[in-house]
Amino acid sequence: MAIDAAVRQVHRELKYVVNAAEADRIERALEEEIPLRARFAHQRGSIVRSVYLDYGDKTLTTRTLAMPEDSTKVRYKRYDDPSRRSRTMDVSVWLEVKVRRGDMVTKERVPYPGVMLGELLNGNRPPPEAQYLRFILSHGPLQPVVGVRYLRVGFEEPDESLRITIDRDVTFQRAEDPRLPAEDVSKLDACIVEVKPMREIPTWFDGIMNGHPISDFSKFESAIRALGLA
Repeated sequence: MAIDAAVRQVHRELKYVVNAAEADRIERALEEEIPLRARFAHQRGSIVRSVYLDYGDKTLTTRTLAMPEDSTKVRYKRYDDPSRRSRTMDVSVWLEVKVRRGDMVTKERVPYPGVMLGELLNGNRPPPEAQYLRFILSHGPLQPVVGVRYLRVGFEEPDESLRITIDRDVTFQRAEDPRLPAEDVSKLDACIVEVKPMREIPTWFDGIMNGHPISDFSKFESAIRALGLA
């Protein structure tokens, strides 16, 4: 089975924590300014299942918790149509390495067949042509640490210079095996707005956010703490 080439992106990443009513207002306001990016036809949003990975000694997790602004995270993500809610791994997932330096983020992403994922993480398959991922896997096998599931609505400029997402129903999960459904542990009582610009943030966005402060919230760190792993 052929594996597609990796995609690398460099952008700022800013986050805001808002309540459900504000998330609804922000979504309506965004639709007046920037195109909706629907991943599935006839669906505004998609269910994102993100599972974070680490070595057996939790090297990456320890560093991220100690220095969140100078961290490397490895995860796989899958996107599901909310009307179907498939639980099988017989789909393509996105393997992703996310390197953060302050508010600048470099992401390397590569699609990979879900049915082959376990063998890849165990070191029984050669890694795809993705520089960061190959480097990470060369230091040992990876295993799931925590999972996060959420319903995402995304907006994006046609030239990809600005992407804004709203995540609702953020649920932290115990992720023990890529082949099995993850166990829900707890749910975040808030929504997350993320802006990922490759240019100056437009003034209309500041108006839409209506004074909401930038947050240092992290889904990964919140999941780790929700599961009592830190």
